[in-house]
Amino acid sequence: MIKDCDMYALVFREFESYYQADELVWEDLAFIELAKNSAYRLSFFAKKGNLQAVVAVLQEARSDKAGKFVEDLERETNVDWREGGNWEVFQNQVDMILKFLDESRERPEC
Repeated sequence: MIKDCDMYALVFREFESYYQADELVWEDLAFIELAKNSAYRLSFFAKKGNLQAVVAVLQEARSDKAGKFVEDLERETNVDWREGGNWEVFQNQVDMILKFLDESRERPEC
């Protein structure tokens, strides 16, 4: 079973890989699609047993502007997530990922 610290790494790698400054399209529809894809990848790699740990990592990152997750993320993505309106964008993105993760838990497995 994957440990919670591995879920932290999983979430961090998701943002590090898909939220790079030079690749982001700063438009609402692009962020919605990105959130859907992030939720899909996170749920796939975390599996159901660890999804709660993924949710906990996301919630903590969303609420801790001065935390290590966001600090490290800024360095790796070249986006100043804590500056100006970027913090709100980050929080909204995490909220959308959490929403899509929640919806994926409600769907029965085939």
